[in-house]
Amino acid sequence: MKLTVLCILTLLISSCSKNFTDPQAFSLIPADFKVIAKVDIDKATKINGLGSRLLYERKRKPTLQILPIKDIQTLYLAAGSAKATAEKGGLYISQMKTNTDLEKLVKNFMVDFSKDKEVILGKSKFNDLIIHTIRDKKQEIAICQVGPKTCIGGPLKQVLASLKCGEKNIQNNKTLQKYMTSGKDADMAIYILSSEDGGSLFQGVNFFETGFITISGQNDATHISIQTDCLDEETAKKTTSALTVIRTLLLYSKAKYIKAQDIVISQKGKAAIAVANLSKEAMNDLFEKD
Repeated sequence: MKLTVLCILTLLISSCSKNFTDPQAFSLIPADFKVIAKVDIDKATKINGLGSRLLYERKRKPTLQILPIKDIQTLYLAAGSAKATAEKGGLYISQMKTNTDLEKLVKNFMVDFSKDKEVILGKSKFNDLIIHTIRDKKQEIAICQVGPKTCIGGPLKQVLASLKCGEKNIQNNKTLQKYMTSGKDADMAIYILSSEDGGSLFQGVNFFETGFITISGQNDATHISIQTDCLDEETAKKTTSALTVIRTLLLYSKAKYIKAQDIVISQKGKAAIAVANLSKEAMNDLFEKD
């Protein structure tokens, strides 16, 4: 469960046209992407342990450092697979609370790195949009404003894939639409449209076809729900058994903070389900970075 969220958590703008409007977030995600996370920043940053981990991960990603986190309403992370998120191959979509001047924010960012010769900032264009690039010895990332309150960022390849996807986007995916209904009120929701190439997702468990995770802070506890949907009941049984093994390992390593009754594993037809209610201490131990 820890690895599932972390591979996900691993997180993200001047107008390029006077009359452009904010697109729907899912219209910016290519149709072949398989993992999408939706984060309510105000709520998620208040979740014990997980909130501080989000702030830590932000410091490690220049595209997210450019944006004042207090001004982000909703942050999306999308990738071709769970493995791609762990390999920093994700696309970030930031929906801001108010109109944003990316040009100004990038200039401020440039001042901070003006003496660092290993960090090179540049610009390119895609149609009438300006793509800002940041390159160092390890990678080249990009950030682009596509609406008054909407920005995309990540590896340049992913940003271009988003800008080029057009009608070949993910917003009409029926499985995603179904899962979004279940996760609409969550502080954080993660939608898995394929377990293939899952990397460390569920510690390698990939019997299931699709699934979703919701996380919400509730007073001093955090509620985490995982549902994995399988092709048949037999596969669901295998997935339930695999989740039970992960639960056992977690109880063994975190016995000080997590008890057996805190995590319940069950099977419902073709679905394997895990529900956890974790204390403040357990969440801090799982997610806070030393």
